Amino acid sequence: MRFTEFKELNIKYDEKYITRYKEKRVIKLKDSRSKLNKNGIYEVYPLAIDYGQIYVVCPFCGNIHIHGLIEDSDNSYGGRHPLCLERRNNTTYYIQKI
Repeated sequence: MRFTEFKELNIKYDEKYITRYKEKRVIKLKDSRSKLNKNGIYEVYPLAIDYGQIYVVCPFCGNIHIHGLIEDSDNSYGGRHPLCLERRNNTTYYIQKI
């Protein structure tokens, strides 16, 4: 989902961690909280949570991805496969709780 589409949903979110940049006339995002862990897997944080869905800034493509809200443990919403990458790629990211 592009940032302009996300803004049209009028979901409240905290902008202080988000940096916008343009790539081929499209606004992309970077979340300063996203970090690679010691295993080389990204840990990302929710941009917003609304009606059983969780919105995150993808560290790979800079777009917003929407995932179902499933709690995995006390500190994580679990691992997710980035929607922008092919399924044969084993890349995942973990969505951390705020």
